[in-house]
Amino acid sequence: RCHARRGVLPLTRGEPAGAHGSSGMPSTARSIGVGSHQVVPSVRRLVSQLLPVSAFTREDRRVSAVMWVAAVMQGFAQAQVINTLPFVRLSLEVTEGQMSSLLAIARLGAFLAFPFTLRGDRYGRRGPFLIAFAILMVANAATALAYQPAVFAGLQALVRMGTTAVGVLAIVLIVEQLSPQVRAYGLSIYGAGGSLGAGIALIVLPLARLGD
Repeated sequence: RCHARRGVLPLTRGEPAGAHGSSGMPSTARSIGVGSHQVVPSVRRLVSQLLPVSAFTREDRRVSAVMWVAAVMQGFAQAQVINTLPFVRLSLEVTEGQMSSLLAIARLGAFLAFPFTLRGDRYGRRGPFLIAFAILMVANAATALAYQPAVFAGLQALVRMGTTAVGVLAIVLIVEQLSPQVRAYGLSIYGAGGSLGAGIALIVLPLARLGD
């Protein structure tokens, strides 16, 4: 009663004197409130680090979207033959050593990308990029119909040529057409698209069993 009359808040059991501040709030409640106020700015700073330093223009969004779609398809085509390698070897009826030789020959197709890059430097990158992308898609689809080891190696060489040319020309196109403030961000979007395409190729791998 004496405490109530004098306007002094009574101490809770086990709480030391001075635990109440001027606002009458217990120190535990105040520490929780302060902690939450400290977490929110930290989360905001973390999210801000994941955003581009400048807003995308309409042209930036268009270029990034187109290149992202191309990267998804490129990543899918490039990873598909590796993921389906056991099925391909059984279909071609070759040994593991022969399959390794076929893949080694196919990888030499990357050197065929030089004409695309040279023409891109002289006449612009868009035309060679579209041609290389078309060759990549057609050769990758035609590989499913290859029942001879030599045909398989030849088509996969075209796939390697297409992926190499598309990858190099896409980077140059992104750097040339995006605003300087978002170029690195646009390149990261392109890289993420390639990783997503490779992941999709792995997800749809059970479809290869339908040919058994």
